[in-house]
Amino acid sequence: MKKFIIKLSKLLIVLLIIIVLLSFLLEAVIDKNTDSKQFLSHDNWNSNINKNNDMLFIGNSRVWVQIDAELISNKTNFKVYNITQDGRGANILWYKYKQYLKTNTDPKEIFLQFDSKFISNIYSKSFYGKENYLTYVYHNPLKLNNLFKDEFGFNDIDTYIPLIRYYHNQEVLYAHITGIQNYNWVDSKTYKYNYAPMYYKWNENKMWNAIWEKPLIYNYNSKNINYIDSFRIYCQTNDIKLHLFHPPQSWTSYNKRLKNNTEVLLNYVSKYNLEFHDFNNINYNDSTLFYNHTHLNYKGSQMFTNQIIEHYFKKN
Repeated sequence: MKKFIIKLSKLLIVLLIIIVLLSFLLEAVIDKNTDSKQFLSHDNWNSNINKNNDMLFIGNSRVWVQIDAELISNKTNFKVYNITQDGRGANILWYKYKQYLKTNTDPKEIFLQFDSKFISNIYSKSFYGKENYLTYVYHNPLKLNNLFKDEFGFNDIDTYIPLIRYYHNQEVLYAHITGIQNYNWVDSKTYKYNYAPMYYKWNENKMWNAIWEKPLIYNYNSKNINYIDSFRIYCQTNDIKLHLFHPPQSWTSYNKRLKNNTEVLLNYVSKYNLEFHDFNNINYNDSTLFYNHTHLNYKGSQMFTNQIIEHYFKKN
């Protein structure tokens, strides 16, 4: 019995060594296959190399699904791109913009989302969108892990133990091992312009369970407004024109926003004498333009994008 246990232990040790070696080998393959490549809609932290766009629209999903950068490019003859991160705020987008600058020249103009939710830290409770960071977690090559260390769902073991971060993300693992890059693209616009329109009708997806006349009211903090400062100072120092803008939301939810949330935005703009435009108006009192209270559908995004063109580029 003792000899059997010894033999079994040796066998298990050998198998463990083989598994560990195989894991490190696969990590080497993944590292090679994912270098400067994008596999998911928001997995573009190091794939935008030498794009050198003239105009950048920066924000979260309220930029990603609502601003048609291709339409703006075609109508203005500028190179336009959306730098976005779904479900994230100003702090993450500042780091993503700095990453973009490592391989690109400064844009001429930046259009930065500026609303109460974007400058709050409401997004920091969970490691939302982990699948978009799987390329960058192991060994922390882009030094992003510090951004997520306090979020539920982030583990330091993902940084040091090979492959474990792919638990529950087997399809992404397959894409990274094979190098197949066309996983989960919405369409070509998502890659070239980072615009992914949503074709939902109002409340078509019941996960939002939204009632047009009864939007929820949230009291957002402004803990990440210092990252708006980062953009402001950088643009000022590098002669980049900064446009702050408030994307549309449903007219019913807009009219129920809390006064102090609005005052934070207006006080900041006034303090630094910044350009700011709020795109909300009575024309957005139309549920056919939205799929939930804070996101326009395709029809709404085309209306909003044309409104952007009219407001910012009509003189060009």
